[in-house]
Amino acid sequence: MKDPGLEATGGWVLGSETWANKIIKKWIDFSSNEITGIKPLRVRIPVNRYEQLVCKEFEISKQDLKKLTYNNISRMSVIYLAYNYCGLTLRVIGQRYGGISDSAVNKVVSRFRTRLSKDKKLNAKIIKIVSSGEM
Repeated sequence: MKDPGLEATGGWVLGSETWANKIIKKWIDFSSNEITGIKPLRVRIPVNRYEQLVCKEFEISKQDLKKLTYNNISRMSVIYLAYNYCGLTLRVIGQRYGGISDSAVNKVVSRFRTRLSKDKKLNAKIIKIVSSGEM
């Protein structure tokens, strides 16, 4: 039996797919200042979708995403996206992108955030990828 917690982001909606989609649509934009701890639901984007978009944007093959070079910007991009938008754990991301440790993944994400704040072209690419992934 599949563990429903493996795909949970920000909470669980259990029931049939039709019912769950109805609830998600109802609550996707919900926010309330009156109830503490309530956060809007975010739809999780599959990591495969971001891999495709990164490959297209950086004009590389999927194999290039796993190359263990220090300054592989496409690999850093997909690790950043997987961490921030796909709900994957540091461990799962590390295993997927070269068998690196949790702390190494965390460092990649941190370095990439710093780079995004300084590199307008890279930031524009990531914004384009994120907006394309949500479609």
